[in-house]
Amino acid sequence: LGYSAPWLKVPAALGAVLLGGLSGRTLRFATTHHTHSTEAAKRRLGYEAPVSTDAAVGATVKAFAHLKASALGFDPIRGALELVAAFAVAVALVHAALTAPLPPQAAPVADAKAKLAEAIAPLVAKAGPGVPHASLLLLAAGLALLWTVLCLLLPNAKPRAPKRVLPPTIPGVPVLGNLVDFLRGPLDLIAVARRRHRDIFTLRIGPQPITFCCHPSGYETFGRGKDDVLDQAAVYGFTIPAFGRNVVYDAPLDKRLQQIKFVAAIMNTSTMRSYVPKIIMEATEYFDKWGDEGKVELHKAIAQLTTLTASRCLHGHEVRETLCKEVADLYHDIDGGMQPISTIAPRLPIAAHRRRDAARKELASLFGKVIDKRKAAGVKGDDILQVFIDARYTDGTALTNDEITGLLITLLFAGQHTSSITGTWLGMNIVGNGYLPAVYAEQKAAREAQGGELNYDALMGMSLMRQCITETLRLYPPLIFLMRKVIVPRETKHWTIPKGHILAISPREAGRDERVFPEAESFKPERFGEGGQAERLWNSSSLTDHEKLFSYMAFGTGPHMCLGRRFAYLQLSIIWAVLADKYDMEVIGTIPPPDYDAMVVGPKGECWIRYKRRVSK
Repeated sequence: LGYSAPWLKVPAALGAVLLGGLSGRTLRFATTHHTHSTEAAKRRLGYEAPVSTDAAVGATVKAFAHLKASALGFDPIRGALELVAAFAVAVALVHAALTAPLPPQAAPVADAKAKLAEAIAPLVAKAGPGVPHASLLLLAAGLALLWTVLCLLLPNAKPRAPKRVLPPTIPGVPVLGNLVDFLRGPLDLIAVARRRHRDIFTLRIGPQPITFCCHPSGYETFGRGKDDVLDQAAVYGFTIPAFGRNVVYDAPLDKRLQQIKFVAAIMNTSTMRSYVPKIIMEATEYFDKWGDEGKVELHKAIAQLTTLTASRCLHGHEVRETLCKEVADLYHDIDGGMQPISTIAPRLPIAAHRRRDAARKELASLFGKVIDKRKAAGVKGDDILQVFIDARYTDGTALTNDEITGLLITLLFAGQHTSSITGTWLGMNIVGNGYLPAVYAEQKAAREAQGGELNYDALMGMSLMRQCITETLRLYPPLIFLMRKVIVPRETKHWTIPKGHILAISPREAGRDERVFPEAESFKPERFGEGGQAERLWNSSSLTDHEKLFSYMAFGTGPHMCLGRRFAYLQLSIIWAVLADKYDMEVIGTIPPPDYDAMVVGPKGECWIRYKRRVSK
């Protein structure tokens, strides 16, 4: 009750009593209408609301949103609106109390009500179902006026600014809130909440309120918040056992921002160009082992290849040539320690956490030996490991071996896992939706424009390939939720998100919003091309939302937009350019649905393709 404006407040217990003890139902009031949230309850009451609930909600919020900006002091308009609001609620409650059926067990009350109903039967008959009689309106108006006057005449009453309008809250059970429904299926819960409240609503996961924004205005609020306003560390602290101490979310803010700058420095054009021949070499050698024809489980194959390319570019030749399998096995144990339960109890003594901790310790020892050996020999590599070895904080100190290990694990977790999944979805949609011939022709033309070489400039010229990656990430973002802890209250439209809430957005919901992306369930990469419907929403060449429309959320938004997006596009473009050049392919069966039970959303099931080597002409 009182979901749409702060002064429409009626205690839930009072509402339940007045409505005949229907305490298990969620009651929603708007203007002079009231209705139950379920069809069964509507049938029980015997009438429908005069207008739809969503229409009433919209009208109420729009009519009263200006109160937020009213000046200090008694506002006559505000007073009149408060009077109307109190009058409307009083009328609805009185009428409901006189017309709503009571449970069978409330016999004494039912008898009393029956006598009262008999006495006012003529009035009710004239009023009709759902329409309060004039006498009831006068009675409610008198009570509302009396209450308003008494409030103004209280000794400690003083003019005050209108209260903040808080987002509507989805009802839940005591203590647990919406936890059970959230664990059962978070996207189903979000879908139900969106149908009811559209753009913003609050869930409670135990004692923690989480406010979801599902509209570009909310995404902008999320994206423009800096770390001292919207904090990442308070939400993603469960990654600390895997990433390590004094790294990213365990580091003080100043140190964390410096570490982010170290990572950003390796994503420049010069570094990207140096990665191209390394990734091409790994992809060519891997696909040459496939033979002339056969079938392959694509997800497994792409995961193996991205592990090799990540090791080559991140860890350096020492690890790639001699320790790649060992590093991959240790990373697998660290990744396996990221369970859903880990978000709540990251140090719970379970087998997955013990394997994670042992692997993290062993990986630190392994990388420590490589780092010490490089330093002792005075050898410098052309990889990200070397960048971290050479990096210095503003006070002149170098990163410790453990901090370097933590940053490498962070990059591997953020890049390899998501890239392998996105590479799989990309291939299944390019092949399964008939785009392979166009991708093949584009990469061939790009090579010819560069003298037959697949290089950085050729890759940047593959606009369709990049649009396919953009569209894939719109439909299948690896992370379904992005979250921040609210340190300073945030405003979006006329709503206020209080301090202490967690502010969340869903890249998956953003990408499938029909209001922003028509035919949102269809794979249509051309929508991001020149003249396409979504061209202005995301630039597939610069990889930016340069017009700040805050609609494409696959990489997040704002100061913490994914730093590795250039590497992701580069790596995936190379893999599928090489693969398309070598083989013609077809999907075996159908494209599986996403596995939303996983922390990083991949295909729910195997992804098989049949391939045949192209005949050279």
